[in-house]
Amino acid sequence: IYSVSRASDGSMWLGSLGGGLQRIDRDGKVHNYGREEGLPGLNPWVVAVAPDSSVYAAAYAPGLYRKAADSERFLPVALPHALSELPILALSFAPDTRLWVGSTGGSWRQDVDQWQHVWPTDRRERVNAILHHADGGVHFATGDGLWRIDAGGAHSVAAARLSGVPVRGLFRDSHGTLWASTDGRGLLRIDADDVDGTRAVLIGRAAGLPSNSPHAVVEDAAGDLWVNSNQGIFRLSRAGLTEYLQGRTRVLSPLTLGLADGLTELEGNGGVQPAAARCRQRRWIWTGASGFPHSAAWSALLRHNCRCAARYLARSSTASTARVRRWSWSGNGYHSGCARCRSATTPPICRPAPRFASVIDCIQWTRTGPTPARAGWRPSLH
Repeated sequence: IYSVSRASDGSMWLGSLGGGLQRIDRDGKVHNYGREEGLPGLNPWVVAVAPDSSVYAAAYAPGLYRKAADSERFLPVALPHALSELPILALSFAPDTRLWVGSTGGSWRQDVDQWQHVWPTDRRERVNAILHHADGGVHFATGDGLWRIDAGGAHSVAAARLSGVPVRGLFRDSHGTLWASTDGRGLLRIDADDVDGTRAVLIGRAAGLPSNSPHAVVEDAAGDLWVNSNQGIFRLSRAGLTEYLQGRTRVLSPLTLGLADGLTELEGNGGVQPAAARCRQRRWIWTGASGFPHSAAWSALLRHNCRCAARYLARSSTASTARVRRWSWSGNGYHSGCARCRSATTPPICRPAPRFASVIDCIQWTRTGPTPARAGWRPSLH
């Protein structure tokens, strides 16, 4: 899974290489989209749901497709010749709802039935992610650092730290802080009032992160940041970040989820946008993962209540629906039968047992029918 996008009805759309395009409804049903639905094949690796609930999908081979909200079929989007020959890496919608596209040949914007090559016009530049701002400015994550265009034109951001460094993802948190996911340098943090990034801070392995190659950042309801990387998934607490940035601690202590916590592959996916999503209440976080067979497309989900974390898996098949396995909490945030949570006022972190074991602390399973273990668990709603 490379791309994840949430629709207004709560369903999640997943773009992949080799697994086709999928929609997972709130009731756990998985719908597959391929050639019969108008897509060119099984490699629609970038997907984004538009404000009008239409769905856009970009194929690994050049091409862009759109499904109207009241249709189940994708139709090709007419592109200018220059863009039609470029792989599309990012789909983003501006505050005015116009579609922006990032490609291996820069950023483009759709104006009704016309396309405008926005940036850069003097050279070829890879645009991996696009982030819009209320003031009309736009940030681009590129193969050569971070760039911003606004009323004053285009200029490099945090050039002293990012010159020549590929940037794969962008995220702005609830405090207005900009987070840039770099390839090999860790996370770059830029304050909301630091337009040029002169006070930008790089946070990587030396600061306690498990990876210098993060893919995507998402914020949960508590203000903590969840990061997908090539060394698993980790969480940076807001309190821990504050202590580190104020110099009260020399290193961060992120919660890290790896193979021992149920992940079947440490390597996450990124480099295209959107690569992560969250539900409206910011209680569920979806990220892409790699290393799975083509016959079974997968997605990873984290849910965190009372500082618990769990893993969600959805397995597709050639049928229109597939079984979905999910871990869910009972009660108000944690299971009273857990020895580690039962007596705690604020429950500590409860981690899944290794290798997707069928008995997991703080998790209740619901069994349906006489099916084999792990194959017949009834999905819970998110």
